Amino acid sequence: MKRNFKISLLCSAILLAGCGDNTESSGTSNQQLEAYLETSLARATTQKMLLQGSNASVPLSNNLLFDSTDGTLAIPTGGDDSISNPKAALNYADGFSTSMPIYIEFEGDGFGDTPSVITSGVTLLKLSKKLTDTSTAAQVPTPVASSEYRVIKVGSNLAITPNTPFDEKSEYLLVITDDVTDVNGNPVGTSQSYAALKTGTKTYSTGDLASAQTLIKGQEAIAAAVGVDAEKIVYSAWFTTTSVGDVLASTATLIGGMIDAGAPLATYWNGSANPNNVDLTNAYDLNLDTSSTALFDAAIAGDANFKKYLGNDDATETATLIGGIKLLYTNGGISTTTVNVTKGTIQLPYFLETDPTKFSVTPFVSALDSLAVIKSALTDSSTSSHVGAELVALGLDPANLSATDVTTLMGKTLTKDSSGTALDSERIVTQYSPIPQVKSLEAVDVLLFTPTTGTPSGVVIYQHGITTVKENAYAFAANLTAEGLAVIAIDHPIHGSRSLAGGAISTNDNALYYLNLSALPVARDNIRQSALDVIGLRMALEKVGNDFSGTPLAGVDVKDTTVKFMGHSLGGITGFTSVATSEIAGTHKFSSAVYANSGGHIAELLFASETFGPEIKHNLAKQLNTAYKDSVATACATNNIEDGDCYTAFATGSPTSAAAIETELVAFKVAAQTLIDTVDPHSLSNTEDLSSFSSSYPTLLIQSQNDETVPNNGNDDDDNPLSYTASFVGSEGLDATLALDDSTKASPSTGNRVFVQYNETAKHSTIIGPKADLSDASHTLSMRAQVTDFLKSDSLGAAAPSALLE
Repeated sequence: MKRNFKISLLCSAILLAGCGDNTESSGTSNQQLEAYLETSLARATTQKMLLQGSNASVPLSNNLLFDSTDGTLAIPTGGDDSISNPKAALNYADGFSTSMPIYIEFEGDGFGDTPSVITSGVTLLKLSKKLTDTSTAAQVPTPVASSEYRVIKVGSNLAITPNTPFDEKSEYLLVITDDVTDVNGNPVGTSQSYAALKTGTKTYSTGDLASAQTLIKGQEAIAAAVGVDAEKIVYSAWFTTTSVGDVLASTATLIGGMIDAGAPLATYWNGSANPNNVDLTNAYDLNLDTSSTALFDAAIAGDANFKKYLGNDDATETATLIGGIKLLYTNGGISTTTVNVTKGTIQLPYFLETDPTKFSVTPFVSALDSLAVIKSALTDSSTSSHVGAELVALGLDPANLSATDVTTLMGKTLTKDSSGTALDSERIVTQYSPIPQVKSLEAVDVLLFTPTTGTPSGVVIYQHGITTVKENAYAFAANLTAEGLAVIAIDHPIHGSRSLAGGAISTNDNALYYLNLSALPVARDNIRQSALDVIGLRMALEKVGNDFSGTPLAGVDVKDTTVKFMGHSLGGITGFTSVATSEIAGTHKFSSAVYANSGGHIAELLFASETFGPEIKHNLAKQLNTAYKDSVATACATNNIEDGDCYTAFATGSPTSAAAIETELVAFKVAAQTLIDTVDPHSLSNTEDLSSFSSSYPTLLIQSQNDETVPNNGNDDDDNPLSYTASFVGSEGLDATLALDDSTKASPSTGNRVFVQYNETAKHSTIIGPKADLSDASHTLSMRAQVTDFLKSDSLGAAAPSALLE
């Protein structure tokens, strides 16, 4: 995606080449400024913003970096428009992060090496309408309470850090004054570019500088209205936050309604919404192969996927693993002789690419032209007449376009002129174009566990963790079937039997296939696909036409009160998004959910993970830091040292160099989380749409103390925060936002909203199976008992033994 500084009010010509002569556009000493501005510019520490030249820069979370044409970010890419460039990747977002700090850079003396929290000089306002909104409604600025954010100064930056996420799809105004002081206690100053627009000695009457000046003066007038002295302002920025959950909710709502009505997906997924002309007749068909039904012991012994992915394709290792599973069941008083296992397939729409040459670089593509692009075209005299006529031909009113018109626009390709030039050639999936194209229909393997007698009272949908497979459900499913529940599972995309290229591309071998650090929009959409797959399985259980007569699900009363969810690790993370999306959609819901060893604030979670963090840092460092690549990564590759081990050894031996590299990686984390906010459990749980869900939904969250894969929080081993938003990270971050009842050694708890905190004997995968020495076997049995107790009634009746808790 090619982006210059194509912004809502300033053209790239201003920012990259200047408009008029350099004196006017940059605010050099040749321009006459007020004395207070000259004083501000002369200070030892000044805000860094440059609107022209090769070093042009504007801090993120500033709508100078926003494209009002399509409602996406417009971050300059430096000529590298590939999706692998994090700056280019940011341009797939429809707003700035709701959860990451806003970094405002200064130059000069700076703030020193010791971080400190400042309590004056920074004001954050929430606005009632966009600054570009020309309606007669009054702009109402509401100060954001100081308890909702904090400002940290260190080095060359101020970090405006939310204590709770900013509201999604909202307008904010950030104002910084010279009450902020630098390392020497002196007030900070402004930049020449900002001063040139702020000054009253030069008024631009036409062109882009006039628009920019109007913007800055408008921002400062709003700040003045709440008591900020405009002469003291050194920087201000209006910014729009990203949408959270819109794409998933819109897609799930549309599909759910069609499932309920028995309507074919091709009703809407046709034309450009279905570019490969996929036959969707059988979408969401769930077929159970009753000829495959076998008792548990025979099924696990003959399961080729279990042997391949969990037993490393080794007969001896597989037999040992099966023996351990049976032993744990025996020790827990569970018989496997009363469990049937059935295989089947579900036909799931796939919105990503499966082609080995495309899958890693192709995100979701919109099934319709963006409403933002269409509305922009209607205000452009060169396109308004042509586009308006096309809309009328579709039965739409150009003057009253809204989200209700999405389905009418699906599959259509509007043009901007008589030559047939596509109106929206990029087709970015955003809140303005929230439905993705379908690329294929995939026959996804299903694994079902049921009691041998009786009709299951409910169904538990299970989703596994990263690098593992659905077959690990063999380890605990019998606990649930013993209570009359069925368990059904599918693999994540690019996992297990869903690996690509005949199995050559598999996350079971390399977690980065799914995490995809090289194409952040695809990483986000892998999560979206996982979430939609679980939602699709939930819908299939209730789809008209899916006849389960003669199968182990015959007679099961499938409804919102009988279908539950259980997820482990990544499965809990994406599963939270599935469950939450179903609540927003209001159809095909889950009655309760268990999230074992899961959490939120995914970008920081991965960096804080002892399992994945070093591997991620290694792969990013060798891309971003030439010295690391040449002197460290190359040597490790030569000596066959694993990526994570390589970085860990480097960080241990060269902590100062490692700290410098991790400072470089902050920008990557901001980019990653900006894109992931829209699907992140922590971000979702803080939205207004899910306020009741977050406070009342039956939820069991399980944590292992000092989990090395999904960290408890964002702190290091000495309990010092690894990032400014450490409190958002991991299972404790999710617990805090959901306000669950903590179950600890001092206070074991029961109820329908519980956070069970096991002590450090428990490990990340203890719930799936104990360590080889069985030192955590008691924890395994307890975790399974807690899950079973909770899911059978959507409430925890018995607390975990206090001796096992933290």
